[in-house]
Amino acid sequence: MKLPAEFLQLPLRFDAARLQAEIDAVPASAWRPHPQGFVDNDALLLVTAGGGQNDDLAGTMAPTPVLDRCPYLQQVMASFATVIGRSRLMRIGGAAEAKPHFDENYYWHQRMRVHVPIRTSPGVRFHCGDRSVHMQAGECWVFDTWKIHKVTNPDSAPRVHLVCDTVGSGPFWDLLARSSDPYEPRAGFRPTEIPYAAGESPRLHFETTNAPEVMSPWEQESLIAAMLDDLRAADPPAEVERQLQAVLERFRFQWRGLWARYGAGAEGYGAYRRALDGLRERLDPFAGQLQFPNGADVFGVLDKVLIGSAMTPPAPATSANDRQARPGVRMGRPVVIAAAPRSGSTLLFETMARSPVAVTVGGESHGVIEGVPALDPAGRGFASNALSAEDADRATIETLRQRFVQAVRAHEGEQGLAAKGPEVRLLEKTPKNALRLPFLRQVFPGMQLVYLVRHPRENISSIIDAWRSGRFVTYPRLPGWNGPPWSLLLIPGWRDLPADDVATIAARQWQAAHEAILDALDAAAFHRVVPVRYETLIDDPRGTLEFLCSQLDLAPPRVDGELPLSRHTLTRPDPDKWKRNAEALERVLPMVETTWQRIQRRLEAAD
Repeated sequence: MKLPAEFLQLPLRFDAARLQAEIDAVPASAWRPHPQGFVDNDALLLVTAGGGQNDDLAGTMAPTPVLDRCPYLQQVMASFATVIGRSRLMRIGGAAEAKPHFDENYYWHQRMRVHVPIRTSPGVRFHCGDRSVHMQAGECWVFDTWKIHKVTNPDSAPRVHLVCDTVGSGPFWDLLARSSDPYEPRAGFRPTEIPYAAGESPRLHFETTNAPEVMSPWEQESLIAAMLDDLRAADPPAEVERQLQAVLERFRFQWRGLWARYGAGAEGYGAYRRALDGLRERLDPFAGQLQFPNGADVFGVLDKVLIGSAMTPPAPATSANDRQARPGVRMGRPVVIAAAPRSGSTLLFETMARSPVAVTVGGESHGVIEGVPALDPAGRGFASNALSAEDADRATIETLRQRFVQAVRAHEGEQGLAAKGPEVRLLEKTPKNALRLPFLRQVFPGMQLVYLVRHPRENISSIIDAWRSGRFVTYPRLPGWNGPPWSLLLIPGWRDLPADDVATIAARQWQAAHEAILDALDAAAFHRVVPVRYETLIDDPRGTLEFLCSQLDLAPPRVDGELPLSRHTLTRPDPDKWKRNAEALERVLPMVETTWQRIQRRLEAAD
């Protein structure tokens, strides 16, 4: 939450030695890695969603077994006289730091973060904006989480703070009114001592509501007004600011009208979601153009605080045990690799999957998507693998989202997901998706595209080899097909292809994939599209991946030396492999020349 000063010390003081004794009695195994992956930083969970081992920012908050065993910690939290949100002990090891960052999530945008130092040493400094303080053990502090902040611990001993999130209350604001700014100390400031009361078990009040099922127009308007006020402090270009205000003003009235019609009722979910998708499209041109005073990209903040949090429909009921078993993971904006088959997409996918925040279903998602009866080609008369936006009705969207989440959990495992932090990014690669982009855009609003292109000569040659190998059969008994078992994606018009001419089939598959991708890019504004040439990926893997991940706001994977062979590699890469199919290629390449020219224009426009 934004505050009038970088730091404010609340008029409370606690028995640090007693707090140290309580936390020293907790088993070392209870500490878990920092949710953002800061090196030599870890946490001990006290209040979480459902009281489980998770980093969720939404859901009914409840004490963990650790807090139940710490009576003085409970008394400390009770002295804040407020509703308690997510809380934990945060530890920074000796000669370590918490990296510079600011809290832009919707949850933290509306909450204060109360710090009580429990174990510290003289060299530890808390930095916020251009100021810093040493918070002494037993003191109580809040700070401006919207400004860039960090903690440095040059000493050998670890630093441990109680960190408690709260929206505040009347009594808490009374405490805040009696606080002291360390740079402009309050005269006569004297904190009240809060000693340990043996046998006392205070009743704590925890959040039960912290994410809107559908954000009310009044909350939305207050968020927009606050962010526009903050933007003005950065002195943005007047015309760009005016355009942004116009976009937000239109959306504000659109949302108000939907609220008057539907309220928070489920019958309005589809209309609300379409409004949010439309806002994201209209805001996309502002990405990178405007920044808040703390350096945050305005589009990125609006996307997280406003768009990403405007709807949180209730999840299916689960047991308390199930909630505790599931780590708190938020699926951020998905990254979809769009490409023709045999274009190197598996190689790119497997390398990008090494990103510390990337999650996958373990490979291609044929079963995840086609396991939905409405999307099964068999139930659609085997017309093709193409899916349109009209195929994305609400029930299908929700079913498919749940299937992706289930598949990710099954592949990554609960511990693996928990280790990646509170927000992960779904990475999806299935060549059939080249024919499904309008559909996927409805399922995953805000999805980002990596458009991978390989020269048609090498790419079509590899598709020919794939058909001949028999290793890429997708429909072994395709009704009405008299050729070899059908391989790779099923394209529109497949029935008209010559069953005895694999080269022509391969050329048409390559062409259909790229034409569908280009048509989708021309027809709709995706959040971000990053073209990648296969040849550039092979020649400079590290540079290509660093650029790609920077464009996608994705933590880059580690690549040492050459890229590894992908699991679907038939033979080792060789720029002259196409020559064994030279005769067939000479015959079919003219068929795809118009498409190749269209691709080149798209690539040149992006360079």
